[in-house]
Amino acid sequence: MTEQVAKLGKIRKLERIIAAAVVVAIAGVSWGYFENRRGGHLNRALGSANSQIALQQQLIARHEEQIKSQATKLSDVAKKNLPIAVLFRPIASGNGLAAFFKNNAPTPIEIGVVLSNPITDRRREVNLVIPPNGAQSIGEAEGWVFGPGHVIRVTHAQFGTSEYVVP
Repeated sequence: MTEQVAKLGKIRKLERIIAAAVVVAIAGVSWGYFENRRGGHLNRALGSANSQIALQQQLIARHEEQIKSQATKLSDVAKKNLPIAVLFRPIASGNGLAAFFKNNAPTPIEIGVVLSNPITDRRREVNLVIPPNGAQSIGEAEGWVFGPGHVIRVTHAQFGTSEYVVP
């Protein structure tokens, strides 16, 4: 009988250990379940945030295009109002172009000119005073030979700024 009591004690002890293990297992499974649900919520929230970012980027791209379009229109208006024509002619050596700035106004005009080569990042600023119905040039003799893609920005206090890209 003592043996049976001892076995019964061991069985009860084992039952308590198993019950504790079951409680721990249930707690672990519950915790895993809720973490999984929380992870799902977080993933959905992250997906929603990424979608909103994509939409905002599309809106920004559209606005940038509208701004570029309006800037081009404004530049075209300024070019129409600025009484200066910019023409390009081959230089004597045949290795590039010279820019000619023709004043179409009956009065002298002073302009600021910024020359830039986007390939070499070379940049130069020049002020020109062009006589009435006259012209001035910038080319090899002035230390600048133009090539395709070079940019000329002409600025005048009254007429604003116009930009020309060498063809």
